[in-house]
Amino acid sequence: MNLRKIIREILENASNLWINGGILLIKGKDFEDGTQPLYAVHIVNLMQLNRKKKDETEGAPAKMAILGDDLYRVILDDGKLRAAKIDWKNLGSISRTLKFNGRQSHAVTLNNNKTPLHWETLKYNYFPKMFMEMGNEIMNIPNIKLALGLTESFDTEKIWTGKEVNQHITNITPDHSDIPDYFMSKFIAPRKFKMQEVNLKSLLETDPSFKEYFDSGEERYDYDDVNEDDLNNELVVVDGTLLDGYSRASELLRRGEGVAVAFVAI
Repeated sequence: MNLRKIIREILENASNLWINGGILLIKGKDFEDGTQPLYAVHIVNLMQLNRKKKDETEGAPAKMAILGDDLYRVILDDGKLRAAKIDWKNLGSISRTLKFNGRQSHAVTLNNNKTPLHWETLKYNYFPKMFMEMGNEIMNIPNIKLALGLTESFDTEKIWTGKEVNQHITNITPDHSDIPDYFMSKFIAPRKFKMQEVNLKSLLETDPSFKEYFDSGEERYDYDDVNEDDLNNELVVVDGTLLDGYSRASELLRRGEGVAVAFVAI
């Protein structure tokens, strides 16, 4: 048994495993490439659950963390980690995104894979301090893909042609019969664009058609058939109108996301 594992087991069995509001990192639903996003939450309680083996003998006890109401996505921005709060609307959204096996749960059992580094992170209740002291360890957690902040993810100064944006739409549309040729030729092709973060709730106010779609609850794709990567595909916005990305923007709004990256006409 290596030294790190011995230390972890000592910490996990200690009475001071966590402090009030301790931070728990949780891996989310797999991306298409098999990596996972990383989320964070303050816990409100930690309970020990006694378990039995199949032969009814005593098994190793498990620890279950009761999650607080505020959940965060761990983001890499300008080379530094930060936590971006997500305004979740219901427990179902939490369960699906954190892949709690379909359960509408506000609790998770601690284990080294699903809740990495919990024996260390639960001793912090302040994100900046945790990221400052544990940043390298967190960025080296196996099999995670950190969300990128504005300064990490794209060049905000680059000018994109309408032709390039139309090619983007073509590339990300699985069924080419769904490509909005009319809008692409009339409203996108003549314009130039920059990549920016857009306020999703503002789009509901500036685009009546998008608001009608969102309010209807209609979805073109079943959630389980959507890859997490697809939600990161850029929207296309022209003069306050969402021309591409109704489904992506709607799903992000239902998850409580406030902003998304978009090609915005200038």
